[in-house]
Amino acid sequence: MNYEESFESLKALAEYYAQEVRDRNEAATRLQLIDRLLFECLDWTRDEVDLEAFESGQYADYVFTRTKRILLVEAKREGLTFELPAGETSIIRSLKVICRDYLDVGEAITKQALPYCHKRGIPFAAVANGHQIIAVLASRTDGTSPLEGEALVLNSFAQMLEHFRELWNC
Repeated sequence: MNYEESFESLKALAEYYAQEVRDRNEAATRLQLIDRLLFECLDWTRDEVDLEAFESGQYADYVFTRTKRILLVEAKREGLTFELPAGETSIIRSLKVICRDYLDVGEAITKQALPYCHKRGIPFAAVANGHQIIAVLASRTDGTSPLEGEALVLNSFAQMLEHFRELWNC
């Protein structure tokens, strides 16, 4: 699938989401939203993913490989949401502030995604609930903790469409 086809797939997913009942559990969120986002809209293939990857006593929802393991995605139920502060429009946000202001999302990042990446040597992590995604650099070589860094935060399908190039490149 190419860039334009992927963009059109994201538009179709956004339309589907706008018409569907919400409050899916994690399994339904993965099947109906996250899988479609990753495989239909962001050009990952099912051959590049290890689902429920077990390592060091922990299960990671998705581990993506392109010559080496590169991205870990922690899936959350659709209802685990976050909002940006009023008036804030930047898609680049402080990871420390996200973890402080959204405790459930912060726990998904600090107690799941980042530790899973560290134990597996995976450089990038994301937390997604199907209609929102936070992507972070999970391993840094500049002496700075990942929690002191920034995250790409897209809190709606509208933002994903508006910033599709950044999402695609990320």
